[in-house]
Amino acid sequence: AVAVSARDRLDRALLDLAADGRRPRCAEPEDHLWWTSEDADERARAARLCRGCPVLRLCAESAEDEGELFVWAGVDHGTKPARKTKGAT
Repeated sequence: AVAVSARDRLDRALLDLAADGRRPRCAEPEDHLWWTSEDADERARAARLCRGCPVLRLCAESAEDEGELFVWAGVDHGTKPARKTKGAT
C-alpha cells in the first residue's frame, strides 16, 4: 500500500470543501495574504481566524511534516527557517 502524506490528506480535504462550495478562511480572496504576511500583527489575525476551520487538524499535520513557515492551523511558524543550534540534531 502506498503511504498517503499529511499534505495529500490536506489537499484531498480542501478539494472536498471546494466541491461542496466551501473554502477555509485562508483561501478567501480578501484576506488570504495575512497567512503569509511579513507583518506579525497580520499573521496573528490570520492565526485567530483559523479557529473552527474544518481542516485545522490536517493543516497542523501537514505543517509539521513539511516544516512550513508562516501561519498554519492557527500557529505562526515565523517567516524564516529556524536555525540549527550547535549540537542540535
